Formats: sequence, C-alpha cells, structure tokens
Amino acid sequence: MKQFLVVFEDVWNNKESYQTTRLGDTIKMILEQNELYYPDDIDYDKYNSDSPYQVGTFGLGFYDLILQENEDNDEYAGRIMIFELE
Repeated sequence: MKQFLVVFEDVWNNKESYQTTRLGDTIKMILEQNELYYPDDIDYDKYNSDSPYQVGTFGLGFYDLILQENEDNDEYAGRIMIFELE
C-alpha cells in the first residue's frame, strides 16, 4: 500500500503533517478538526483506494486542496498538500 504525507497549512502558515495510507480519512479528519470546508465534493472512498489520484498540480502524488471557512465564505482558509512517499 502506498504511503502519503499529508500537510495542512493554515492561514498563518502553521503546518501539521500526517503520514498515512488512508488519504480520504486523513483529509476528512483535518477538515472536521479545523471546521473548514472544501468547495468541491471530495470522494473519500477514491482517496482511500489503491488508485487515489485526481488531477494533480505537478502530476501524480502532489495535490493542493484550497480550503474555505464555510460554504458561504470563499475567503482562503488554508490548504492541504499531499505528497506520495516512495
């Protein structure tokens, strides 16, 4: 199973990192713990699968998920970065 490094960066550039094989669960945990919102639907099952890849910023294994405070406020509230580990 592939290992990933998931980094949450808030608006003050503080970073929290998690090493995981379950991307969907980790993304969901970060959103819930920080009470943040991602404007598109997240397919948590796809992220937890053996082939979690969506369209990445720089190819497979790197993603930038830009977060908002809530559905009505599209102001930047941080981001989640995902890196594939080898």
